[in-house]
Amino acid sequence: MENILVASDLSSNSKAAIRFAIQLQQQGKFMPTFLHVTEILKPIKWSDKFFKDFELKEMESLQRKFKRFVAGLYEKAGVEFQEINLLVKNTSSVTKSIMYNAEKGQFSYICIGNKGAGNPLEIFGSTASALITASKVPVISVPAKYKAEKITSICYASDLVNLDEEFKQVFKFTAPLASNVELLHFKIPFDLYNEQQQVDKLMKKLADVKVSARFEQLNIEDSLVENLDKAMKKSKPSMLIMFTDQKRSFFERLFMSSKSSEFAQTAKIPLLAFSK
Repeated sequence: MENILVASDLSSNSKAAIRFAIQLQQQGKFMPTFLHVTEILKPIKWSDKFFKDFELKEMESLQRKFKRFVAGLYEKAGVEFQEINLLVKNTSSVTKSIMYNAEKGQFSYICIGNKGAGNPLEIFGSTASALITASKVPVISVPAKYKAEKITSICYASDLVNLDEEFKQVFKFTAPLASNVELLHFKIPFDLYNEQQQVDKLMKKLADVKVSARFEQLNIEDSLVENLDKAMKKSKPSMLIMFTDQKRSFFERLFMSSKSSEFAQTAKIPLLAFSK
């Protein structure tokens, strides 16, 4: 059983992440725990005792509100809800709290909704973006307009580096879902490095693990975002998997382009980001 920490701020955008988590729970061996992070500030004039009583009542009220919020989505999905998997935390940093609870609870994945628009540096919403660039636990970012559906195909975009290690992590997620997996690689025109030998070796390996492969020529007139967007429109996968170097890598080059906000607005599938 894979445990998923699903973060929610009780907004309509966060409903998508909960719907996706319910889909994973129904389709494979995944168990979601739902986390809401809040910050209750203490007015200077209040005594510690008065504030503690107030804080306790507020947290109890939030727990009930959060339960209704999540339970309502379970009811719409026609799935039984177990309230034991609800956490409400009071802290000043949402991102740090999510990462701390994910690591402390030994969760396999973090799932969070994204706004799907905005500043190019915040295309997944500030919290989702921060998690993808800093979390040791893999992050699933779900577009706000995502509607639950069976996960039948998964596109795994790769630069063909460290494939053996990447395969282990990809299959750990995809195996319980029994979905098709397609490896997508963009070939760079005029690249001095000859990929053919690596590709031939890769095709042999993919035949053994039952993964299909698609090699797209990178259109240098388009941004990497546009290339990826066009590739997604061709194959129409249920979700996308990428491996990111959190220091500075393919992911950063991909999304820090002038077209990144456009891609975010048109993206309709969840993204699972692993850290390299």
